[in-house]
Amino acid sequence: MRVAYITMLFPAASETFATGDVRALVARGIDMSVHSLRFAARSTPGLAVEREVDRVPRTYNRGWQSLVTSLMVAVKRPRATLDLLTAIVRHCASRPEHLLKSLVLAPRVLEVFDDLQRERPDVVHAFWSNYPSLVVYLVQRHMPGVVTSISFGAHDILERHGFSGPVANEADFVRTLARVNVHQVEDAFGVPGDTIEVVYNGVDLERLPPPAQRVPRSIITAGRLAEDKGVDHVIRAIARLRQDYPDASLRVLGDGPLLPKLRALAEHLGVGDAVSFEGHVSHADLLEEMRRAEVLLFLSETHYDRLPNVVKEGMVCGCVCVVTDTDGIDELITHGTSGFVVKRGDVDAAVRHVADVFGRRVPISELTREADAVIRRDFDRQVSVGRYHERWTNLVARKRA
Repeated sequence: MRVAYITMLFPAASETFATGDVRALVARGIDMSVHSLRFAARSTPGLAVEREVDRVPRTYNRGWQSLVTSLMVAVKRPRATLDLLTAIVRHCASRPEHLLKSLVLAPRVLEVFDDLQRERPDVVHAFWSNYPSLVVYLVQRHMPGVVTSISFGAHDILERHGFSGPVANEADFVRTLARVNVHQVEDAFGVPGDTIEVVYNGVDLERLPPPAQRVPRSIITAGRLAEDKGVDHVIRAIARLRQDYPDASLRVLGDGPLLPKLRALAEHLGVGDAVSFEGHVSHADLLEEMRRAEVLLFLSETHYDRLPNVVKEGMVCGCVCVVTDTDGIDELITHGTSGFVVKRGDVDAAVRHVADVFGRRVPISELTREADAVIRRDFDRQVSVGRYHERWTNLVARKRA
């Protein structure tokens, strides 16, 4: 079976779940290709090697070269070109920013569509439901023998792109990554809830490093250092904790535009020596760090975080996870049983829970054992990818019949 993924950028530093899925599908014998609508970043080739997807065929936006190619596609496929442009105006006219970006991406969309005409995949999957759906729209209209599927994550639901609903309602398989998303997709895009399948983003259980000695009173946080990610709250928490636990430490894994401000905040609060900013680390190194930390403190305030994979990985690596009540978090953590959940912005509550861990006032072994069981039962990547594989196989067989 041949499957083509359409996404914005692959691999992306913050989307380890995407590379994990592709790697697992390849291991199942699926012939994968990935088409990105954006330009390759400077870090893209290195990330592809690091995450072992460098041998997966990938294409990227090539700027003026894509524009030239799209003009040739327009001559060769005028009906599809006119169809795309009129649909962009029809579905995006009420949102000028979506209209403009869709028109800017239209040459790349036509280029990818032309690639798919040559590849003749069995399945074309929109990894995000926003701009990748432009490609799937053309496939649905002009490649009727191809199975199409679409995935709803988080920011794409909130963005409400004009193509998401029409494409999802015509797709053979609609997937989302959390139960909390189902009613949001139904309300925002008119997709019947009983046609939306919840398939969780999974964890590569076979790639976990062996258990290691925990560093006493150590905290880890990971993610992009950007607004609403709550890393400033984590730094404020370690400053408070150091008053009672002078040897408490924090390792911040990730990079982003707020790094200088966060460094300055740590110095201002007098914990510059206790906070280590490690920058971007490989996924393997991230898991190693989690094996050594006592607590994962994840205090995101954004609605874009839905069942974050970094929390799942912290749970299965044996950290006690203290997290904010991001959308759907109750599908992952039961407060007081498999971790602790606090309200967004409630640094006081986060400090109390971490202090209880450091002071051994909570049953750490029971918490981490239950967290591990939850991940192994509900968030095994092999199970998740197996569901894709099974659904696509059945749908392809039905199309061929």
